[in-house]
Amino acid sequence: MQIRYSHITDRTQSVTEFFGNTIRIGRNPKNDLILDNPFVAEFAAVLRKEANGWRVQALGLNGLSIGEVQIIGEHTYLLKSNDIIRIFPFDIYFDIPKETEISQKESLFQKNQKMSEFLGKVHSLLLDELNKSGYSNLVGETAGHSETNIKFYSKVEQYIEDIANNICNLQDDSNLELSHHLAGHGVHEALVAQLSGDKKEHWEEHPWETQIKRHRTSEDELLSCIRHFFVQMKLDECRNNEDKQEKADLLFWDVWNKFVQKMSKRRSFFNYIALCHLKRSLMNILFGYGPLEDLLRLPSVTEIMVINSDKIFVEKKGRIENSGHRFISDEVTVNIIHRIVASVHRHIDKSTPLADARLKDGSRVNAIIDPLALSGPCLTIRKFSRHRLLIEDLVQEGSLSRVAAEFLRASVLCRKNIIISGGTGSGKTTLLNCLSDFIPSNERIVTIEDTAELQLNKEHVVRLETKDANTEGTGAYTIRDLVKNALRMRPDRIVVGECRGAEALDMLQAMNTGHDGSLTTIHANSAEDVVLRLEVLVQMAADLPVSSIHQQIVSAIDLVVQLKRLKNGRRCVSQIAEVAGIDPQTKQISLRNLYLLDGEDDEALLTPTGSLPSYMSILMERNLIQLNNFFT
Repeated sequence: MQIRYSHITDRTQSVTEFFGNTIRIGRNPKNDLILDNPFVAEFAAVLRKEANGWRVQALGLNGLSIGEVQIIGEHTYLLKSNDIIRIFPFDIYFDIPKETEISQKESLFQKNQKMSEFLGKVHSLLLDELNKSGYSNLVGETAGHSETNIKFYSKVEQYIEDIANNICNLQDDSNLELSHHLAGHGVHEALVAQLSGDKKEHWEEHPWETQIKRHRTSEDELLSCIRHFFVQMKLDECRNNEDKQEKADLLFWDVWNKFVQKMSKRRSFFNYIALCHLKRSLMNILFGYGPLEDLLRLPSVTEIMVINSDKIFVEKKGRIENSGHRFISDEVTVNIIHRIVASVHRHIDKSTPLADARLKDGSRVNAIIDPLALSGPCLTIRKFSRHRLLIEDLVQEGSLSRVAAEFLRASVLCRKNIIISGGTGSGKTTLLNCLSDFIPSNERIVTIEDTAELQLNKEHVVRLETKDANTEGTGAYTIRDLVKNALRMRPDRIVVGECRGAEALDMLQAMNTGHDGSLTTIHANSAEDVVLRLEVLVQMAADLPVSSIHQQIVSAIDLVVQLKRLKNGRRCVSQIAEVAGIDPQTKQISLRNLYLLDGEDDEALLTPTGSLPSYMSILMERNLIQLNNFFT
């Protein structure tokens, strides 16, 4: 059964699949559906599958509600497909499929489990063989195209083939279904690579893949198979590659099962593709990022969330779903986390179980392991787009209106200090990158980030990144340290990736001392909340009176651009407000809304309010904007 759930203050839905007959819900990590919130009971509810449907029972003291019906204690309720359960503060939705649909999904789940078990068995035997041969010290360290590395990749490949065929009996009739399923994943990967258009680049980045022996006849047959899938799934009718990938993901296994039945006599082809997929998967585990490799390749995936070794969730178009991928063990997950963290000279272990890092393509990584992560090693990857978005792309996607985009461009050129605010994953960094395009090329820019991810398309950019303390607890350099240092580097503009601590005070002072046109981001739910958040952050740096902080904010900040995610997952600018000054009566900072979103649905548009910015005359004198931009 598919379950969707969302927090009552954030309608973004998370989606997950369950295949058992009992589903436990609550805050405790031992539950099947974990609702991490202090208001949720440790064990809040249980769902049980019966002959006539699914029945829910409340376990927590506060019970649960379904519409107007309150379920408490021993009382139970037979769910209908359109019922919504509220376990405060979450709403839980149920998509109860037909029995045939359940059996198909269970079958795919079970096949994935068997494939993972087989992969784990081969991996364990492979490590034993590498230990015996004295090659274990090279695992995870080799990643180049040198002659020594290529020989080692070849040797590992031969070990995998020998173990799979001679010890684990991949070619036996008893493993025919497993071979077909492994081959299906291999074909799916080849199809995704073709749709992504990055196969060559991917292979160049992963030299071990180029060493896998290829049989020309079987490779030609694979290309023919992919063309067959294009026709069967009618992918050529899709508008773009992203739509093709979405359709391919939806239909692939149905088409594959029919293909297997039709081509069942082509045993050699299936064995070849299955073995190639097995080799590639194990090579990725030994030298790359394991099952994350394929998810990182998919442009439709914007975030990857590893809950534990068995569960890897992804975000697609603003919706969270189970990817179906998994690590073969916690040990492998931790090893890959170490590999990612070490690539940017960071460290993670039981004494320092938290780390931020980035991948080669710039994707941002957060890792947390035991003893802080109770359910297993946890990894969150905010993917870095291969194609840098421009302001025009945001306009075409409906994230920003054209007149608002022109106003923001004019404000950047007019050297106004801008804060971009919003929630996690709302697109703050993307918009910051877009606005940086408007900075004149003759100006010196200093960027400061915790983990470098900004893509400023400028020649004169100095990039600074924080540094964690070493194993002795010294040598750390924070955002605040770097902001102070940036003031000595003769910057025309300072761009801070995110203000979330005491550095807010230094940033405000920099904006107040001749560094106009600076940009930064902050986490806040609205432009009004930005002021409150800045108050708190500044007080983390110095014990200043609120009135003094307000004066600093008013003098430093010109514009606040608020971003949000709508119910359908679309990211958009919802508010552009000018910091107008301090209200003489309330003594609070007043904001002047210049643009506001006119709704919450798919058709919502960012429209001008009719109010003009205080620097309108300057914009018009410099011919940067037309007056009708505020009345269109």
